[in-house]
Amino acid sequence: MARIEFLNVDLDLESKHDLTPLIEDFSENVSIMHHEQGEINKASFELGSIADTPNQLILEYGNLVENLPKQSRALWDSCSKRVLDLGFECEGQVTGAPISLTEILSIESTKLLSRLNIIIAITIYVSP
Repeated sequence: MARIEFLNVDLDLESKHDLTPLIEDFSENVSIMHHEQGEINKASFELGSIADTPNQLILEYGNLVENLPKQSRALWDSCSKRVLDLGFECEGQVTGAPISLTEILSIESTKLLSRLNIIIAITIYVSP
């Protein structure tokens, strides 16, 4: 029998502008998983917090963004890509009938995502 469980939420950003000031303002609260500079600048983050549901981490990211200094908030607003990737792990035998997952985002989380122009992605990691 397979089991699906929530792992974490990653934040992925892309911008034509240098993301370094934003990274510096986030650095005390997140782990920087990836930072790439070039024609399109990219950065990926992960919160150090552990949560049972994505809602808790979505709200934590929102709090970080809404409390950014003015210059970094302008940089956030100029990003061409702002994605929160909800990560889940599926363990066990996955044969026969499809496995399903239902994850409900709160109204508070949904409003925050809209207000900050964030897209949601869902990644399911399958391990034997």
